Amino acid sequence: MTDKRLPREEWTTVLARLSEENAGRPVDVRVVNTDVGDQALAEDEPLVAIDADLEDGIDDAIIITVGRDDDIFGHTVNDPVNIWLRYDDEGRLLDIDIESREEGRTLIEFKDVPRVVA
Repeated sequence: MTDKRLPREEWTTVLARLSEENAGRPVDVRVVNTDVGDQALAEDEPLVAIDADLEDGIDDAIIITVGRDDDIFGHTVNDPVNIWLRYDDEGRLLDIDIESREEGRTLIEFKDVPRVVA
């Protein structure tokens, strides 16, 4: 496995590219926070988008959108300070770890689509 810290100046373009490349791929979204522990926000939902809203350095946010058709769920990570990407040995994206200054960490875990055996 390979972990890569994403430089802040690349957040917008890389997250847009990863959203496009992984749209529809099933994900789990959870928050890990010392105050509330580990909370699952979405399980096995298709990824719609991961957007970086980086306007002024003060009200920055990362918006994660998952779901199907009329059942869309969004989660906002306020004041993000670090983004880590984890890849498997074949270069497939496994998860995105977004660290917030005040809210702990948000993990987007990508699920493999089961292979159909004929």
